[in-house]
Amino acid sequence: MPFKESTRLVQAAITSISFPPSLERLRAMGSKWQKMIGRDWATDMDILMDFPVGKQVTWIAPKWLTANDILFFYHTKSATSLIQKLQLEAAGIIRRGTDPGEALSRSDINALKDILDRQSILAERYSGSIFGFAVISGRPVRYHDEDKHFKGTIYAPLGEVYIFSKPVFDFSDIIRIGQNTTTPVFGQEFEKLKERAAIHNQLPDILVHTKPGSFSFRDVDSTNWPDICCNRETKFVDEAQIRAYLIDYILSEVKDNRSPLLLECDCFRGGLRTGTADYFLCVSDQWIPIEAKLNILVEENLIGQIEKYIHIQSFQPTKGIHKGQLFKTVDLSIGLIIDQSGIFLRKMDILLTVIFKILTSDVKTLTIHQSQKFDRASSHYY
Repeated sequence: MPFKESTRLVQAAITSISFPPSLERLRAMGSKWQKMIGRDWATDMDILMDFPVGKQVTWIAPKWLTANDILFFYHTKSATSLIQKLQLEAAGIIRRGTDPGEALSRSDINALKDILDRQSILAERYSGSIFGFAVISGRPVRYHDEDKHFKGTIYAPLGEVYIFSKPVFDFSDIIRIGQNTTTPVFGQEFEKLKERAAIHNQLPDILVHTKPGSFSFRDVDSTNWPDICCNRETKFVDEAQIRAYLIDYILSEVKDNRSPLLLECDCFRGGLRTGTADYFLCVSDQWIPIEAKLNILVEENLIGQIEKYIHIQSFQPTKGIHKGQLFKTVDLSIGLIIDQSGIFLRKMDILLTVIFKILTSDVKTLTIHQSQKFDRASSHYY
């Protein structure tokens, strides 16, 4: 069946919303939202139920989600028992009173009790259900925030948030919510989940006019890869996929004629191994290390990673027909990082700068402008 003109191809995931295990952590959750959007004494569920339009709100999400993708919300069953436990604890503190040295004052406990009573009502309605979704408004980034009660450190900005009038409880035949904080929703799982939600809900057009996944990679070859792999609608879910269907093809186009594309190369500096680069590419008779990523914004210490491959004296592929062969280099001063959005340059006095954006229209002219882009980078930065 052909897509309607308004149909969008998206990726989707479910994020699980539990509850803090202690009164101190519950108070810290309120502090988190105070810092993020200026709303204190609030919980994650409060924010979703009364979403602050126009504020920058980020939520834990997989690193492969991007703008216009879908993030469903699941209220964990364990939240109910956690809320009940904290209600009993708060009631006990109120009865006996608080000591001056305690972290939470009596007024704090009273405020937390009100929050727990409110959350108990929400848990009774939503616990164990998928109760809404958000449209992701940008690429995920890595945060380190001690106030966040989840273990994950990758967060995506939320655009619009929609709460189902009737939460979806009967979905175990479609998808199993994993132990991790996020669960991917692929292919038919996405379509069936939409259908199940639509039984008792009037779904908004922004969800109705979506289809799962992206273009099929099964038929990708050297003649059609720009049209499929560089299309704005194409989504990659891991580094293995982006390497096989995008980066391998790009590097084959821009490398020197008859030069090999070397894979998984151990790098050596001063006789010591410093790390393993994903690729080495020869441009204008100079070897350049390449690091492949799905999304550079979620990487931790990305600069430190690429610096393992520059200022080396030799490298040795660990895969392919050149496996074990030692290649000598000049004192390399640059490296490239490629993700699904572009090609980025790393140089000693330049942290990271984009030198090429990956879109179908741009990639089709890549070989035409190779001397203007890569040869110039090579001659200027060595």
